[in-house]
Amino acid sequence: MILLLATLFYLVPHKLIKIKKIECISSGGGCLKTLTDKLSLVENKSYSDSMKYIETTVKNDIALNSYSVRYVFPDKLKLFIVENEATCTLTNPQMEGFLLVDKNGKIIRKESLTSLPVVKLNETFDYKVGDKISDKYLFACGIIEDINSVYNKKLAVLENNSLDIMINDSTKAVFPLSGDRNLLIGSVRLILSRLNESGENSRIKTLDLRYKNPVIIYTK
Repeated sequence: MILLLATLFYLVPHKLIKIKKIECISSGGGCLKTLTDKLSLVENKSYSDSMKYIETTVKNDIALNSYSVRYVFPDKLKLFIVENEATCTLTNPQMEGFLLVDKNGKIIRKESLTSLPVVKLNETFDYKVGDKISDKYLFACGIIEDINSVYNKKLAVLENNSLDIMINDSTKAVFPLSGDRNLLIGSVRLILSRLNESGENSRIKTLDLRYKNPVIIYTK
Protein backbone atom coordinates (compact mmCIF):
# COMPACT_ATOMS: atom_id res chain seq x y z
CA MET A 1 0.00 0.00 0.00
CA ILE A 2 2.78 2.40 0.94
CA LEU A 3 4.63 1.55 -2.28
CA LEU A 4 1.46 2.21 -4.29
CA LEU A 5 0.93 5.64 -2.68
CA ALA A 6 4.54 6.58 -3.30
CA THR A 7 4.22 5.53 -6.95
CA LEU A 8 1.04 7.57 -7.38
CA PHE A 9 2.74 10.62 -5.85
CA TYR A 10 5.47 10.52 -8.48
CA LEU A 11 3.09 9.71 -11.36
CA VAL A 12 0.52 12.43 -10.66
CA PRO A 13 1.63 15.93 -11.75
CA HIS A 14 2.42 17.88 -8.58
CA LYS A 15 0.32 20.81 -9.73
CA LEU A 16 -2.74 18.57 -9.51
CA ILE A 17 -2.13 17.63 -5.87
CA LYS A 18 -3.97 20.04 -3.60
CA ILE A 19 -2.54 20.72 -0.15
CA LYS A 20 -5.28 21.43 2.37
CA LYS A 21 -3.16 21.54 5.53
CA ILE A 22 0.44 22.33 6.47
CA GLU A 23 1.44 21.03 9.88
CA CYS A 24 4.42 22.80 11.39
CA ILE A 25 6.62 21.10 14.00
CA SER A 26 9.63 22.84 15.51
CA SER A 27 12.63 21.72 17.54
CA GLY A 28 11.02 23.46 20.51
CA GLY A 29 7.57 21.94 20.02
CA GLY A 30 5.00 24.13 18.29
CA CYS A 31 5.96 26.69 15.67
CA LEU A 32 5.80 30.43 16.21
CA LYS A 33 2.42 32.00 15.43
CA THR A 34 4.02 34.37 12.94
CA LEU A 35 5.14 31.35 10.90
CA THR A 36 1.89 29.38 11.17
CA ASP A 37 -0.05 32.46 10.08
CA LYS A 38 2.13 32.71 6.98
CA LEU A 39 1.73 29.01 6.22
CA SER A 40 -2.07 29.23 6.44
CA LEU A 41 -2.01 31.58 3.45
CA VAL A 42 -0.89 28.82 1.10
CA GLU A 43 -3.36 26.12 2.15
CA ASN A 44 -5.60 24.82 -0.67
CA LYS A 45 -2.84 25.53 -3.16
CA SER A 46 -1.06 22.98 -5.32
CA TYR A 47 1.82 20.90 -4.00
CA SER A 48 4.27 22.75 -6.25
CA ASP A 49 3.07 26.19 -5.17
CA SER A 50 3.05 25.16 -1.51
CA MET A 51 6.63 23.89 -1.67
CA LYS A 52 7.86 27.05 -3.39
CA TYR A 53 6.11 29.20 -0.79
CA ILE A 54 7.56 27.20 2.12
CA GLU A 55 11.09 27.45 0.70
CA THR A 56 10.82 31.22 0.26
CA THR A 57 9.20 31.78 3.66
CA VAL A 58 11.73 29.71 5.61
CA LYS A 59 14.76 31.17 3.83
CA ASN A 60 13.56 34.70 4.62
CA ASP A 61 12.84 33.96 8.30
CA ILE A 62 15.89 34.92 10.35
CA ALA A 63 14.58 32.93 13.33
CA LEU A 64 14.84 29.62 11.48
CA ASN A 65 18.01 27.56 11.04
CA SER A 66 16.96 24.64 8.81
CA TYR A 67 13.90 22.71 7.69
CA SER A 68 12.57 19.62 5.94
CA VAL A 69 9.15 18.82 4.42
CA ARG A 70 7.29 15.52 4.17
CA TYR A 71 4.19 14.88 2.06
CA VAL A 72 1.40 12.97 3.82
CA PHE A 73 -1.22 11.40 1.56
CA PRO A 74 -3.59 12.68 0.38
CA ASP A 75 -3.47 16.45 1.04
CA LYS A 76 -1.08 17.33 3.85
CA LEU A 77 2.48 18.59 4.29
CA LYS A 78 4.50 18.24 7.46
CA LEU A 79 7.09 20.96 7.93
CA PHE A 80 9.88 20.21 10.39
CA ILE A 81 11.98 23.23 11.38
CA VAL A 82 15.00 23.89 13.61
CA GLU A 83 14.85 27.34 15.15
CA ASN A 84 17.79 29.57 15.90
CA GLU A 85 18.03 29.62 19.68
CA ALA A 86 18.02 32.93 21.51
CA THR A 87 20.37 33.16 24.49
CA CYS A 88 19.83 36.75 25.65
CA THR A 89 17.56 39.75 25.18
CA LEU A 90 18.03 43.51 24.86
CA THR A 91 15.66 46.27 25.92
CA ASN A 92 15.70 49.92 27.00
CA PRO A 93 13.24 52.28 28.74
CA GLN A 94 11.96 53.64 25.41
CA MET A 95 11.23 50.21 23.99
CA GLU A 96 8.19 47.99 24.42
CA GLY A 97 9.23 44.36 24.56
CA PHE A 98 12.55 42.60 24.06
CA LEU A 99 14.89 41.88 21.16
CA LEU A 100 15.97 38.23 21.24
CA VAL A 101 19.63 37.65 20.39
CA ASP A 102 21.32 34.38 19.40
CA LYS A 103 24.80 33.25 20.46
CA ASN A 104 26.40 35.01 17.47
CA GLY A 105 24.81 38.36 18.29
CA LYS A 106 22.12 38.32 15.62
CA ILE A 107 18.66 39.60 16.52
CA ILE A 108 16.24 36.85 15.54
CA ARG A 109 12.90 38.25 16.69
CA LYS A 110 11.07 40.61 19.04
CA GLU A 111 8.72 39.49 21.82
CA SER A 112 6.61 41.27 24.42
CA LEU A 113 7.70 38.94 27.26
CA THR A 114 10.75 36.80 27.92
CA SER A 115 12.18 34.33 30.43
CA LEU A 116 15.71 34.76 29.06
CA PRO A 117 18.48 36.85 30.63
CA VAL A 118 17.98 40.56 29.94
CA VAL A 119 20.46 43.35 29.25
CA LYS A 120 18.70 46.64 29.97
CA LEU A 121 20.40 49.47 28.10
CA ASN A 122 20.13 52.95 29.56
CA GLU A 123 20.97 54.33 26.14
CA THR A 124 19.22 54.49 22.80
CA PHE A 125 19.81 52.05 19.95
CA ASP A 126 18.33 51.50 16.52
CA TYR A 127 18.47 47.74 16.10
CA LYS A 128 15.88 45.67 14.26
CA VAL A 129 15.33 41.98 13.54
CA GLY A 130 18.16 40.67 11.38
CA ASP A 131 20.77 43.13 12.68
CA LYS A 132 23.94 42.09 14.49
CA ILE A 133 24.50 43.79 17.83
CA SER A 134 27.77 45.50 18.80
CA ASP A 135 30.63 43.63 20.44
CA LYS A 136 30.07 45.32 23.81
CA TYR A 137 26.39 44.34 23.84
CA LEU A 138 27.29 40.77 22.87
CA PHE A 139 29.88 40.69 25.67
CA ALA A 140 27.25 41.97 28.12
CA CYS A 141 24.90 39.18 26.99
CA GLY A 142 27.63 36.61 27.66
CA ILE A 143 28.24 37.96 31.16
CA ILE A 144 24.57 37.88 32.22
CA GLU A 145 24.18 34.39 30.71
CA ASP A 146 27.13 33.17 32.82
CA ILE A 147 25.89 34.93 35.97
CA ASN A 148 22.41 33.49 35.46
CA SER A 149 23.80 29.97 35.21
CA VAL A 150 25.65 30.40 38.52
CA TYR A 151 23.48 32.75 40.60
CA ASN A 152 20.10 32.56 38.83
CA LYS A 153 20.05 36.32 38.16
CA LYS A 154 18.55 37.42 34.85
CA LEU A 155 18.88 41.22 34.79
CA ALA A 156 21.93 43.29 33.88
CA VAL A 157 21.91 47.07 33.46
CA LEU A 158 24.33 48.64 30.99
CA GLU A 159 25.18 52.29 31.53
CA ASN A 160 28.25 54.53 31.66
CA ASN A 161 30.34 51.90 29.86
CA SER A 162 29.86 49.29 32.57
CA LEU A 163 27.50 46.42 33.32
CA ASP A 164 25.77 46.27 36.72
CA ILE A 165 24.29 43.04 38.08
CA MET A 166 22.76 42.45 41.50
CA ILE A 167 24.36 39.16 42.54
CA ASN A 168 22.17 38.97 45.64
CA ASP A 169 19.85 41.30 47.57
CA SER A 170 22.68 43.51 48.78
CA THR A 171 25.69 43.02 46.47
CA LYS A 172 26.17 44.63 43.08
CA ALA A 173 28.85 43.38 40.69
CA VAL A 174 30.20 45.89 38.17
CA PHE A 175 31.72 44.44 34.99
CA PRO A 176 33.70 45.96 32.12
CA LEU A 177 32.34 45.60 28.58
CA SER A 178 35.31 43.63 27.29
CA GLY A 179 37.85 41.18 28.60
CA ASP A 180 38.08 37.53 29.59
CA ARG A 181 34.61 36.34 30.59
CA ASN A 182 35.87 33.20 32.29
CA LEU A 183 38.34 35.22 34.37
CA LEU A 184 35.69 37.76 35.39
CA ILE A 185 33.09 35.17 36.41
CA GLY A 186 35.75 33.10 38.15
CA SER A 187 36.86 36.17 40.12
CA VAL A 188 33.30 36.83 41.31
CA ARG A 189 32.86 33.25 42.47
CA LEU A 190 36.24 33.11 44.19
CA ILE A 191 35.90 36.45 46.00
CA LEU A 192 32.36 35.82 47.21
CA SER A 193 33.23 32.29 48.27
CA ARG A 194 36.22 33.40 50.36
CA LEU A 195 34.34 36.30 51.91
CA ASN A 196 31.44 34.01 52.69
CA GLU A 197 33.80 31.73 54.63
CA SER A 198 34.99 34.70 56.69
CA GLY A 199 31.45 36.03 57.23
CA GLU A 200 32.16 39.20 55.24
CA ASN A 201 29.96 38.32 52.26
CA SER A 202 26.80 39.98 53.58
CA ARG A 203 28.65 43.28 54.09
CA ILE A 204 29.71 43.71 50.45
CA LYS A 205 27.92 46.57 48.75
CA THR A 206 29.83 46.64 45.45
CA LEU A 207 32.29 44.33 43.75
CA ASP A 208 33.94 46.30 40.93
CA LEU A 209 35.72 44.10 38.38
CA ARG A 210 36.70 46.87 35.94
CA TYR A 211 40.20 47.01 37.41
CA LYS A 212 43.12 44.59 37.38
CA ASN A 213 42.63 44.11 41.09
CA PRO A 214 38.88 44.01 41.88
CA VAL A 215 37.68 46.74 44.21
CA ILE A 216 35.40 45.75 47.09
CA ILE A 217 33.21 48.37 48.75
CA TYR A 218 31.63 47.40 52.07
CA THR A 219 28.51 48.76 53.70
CA LYS A 220 29.18 51.06 56.62
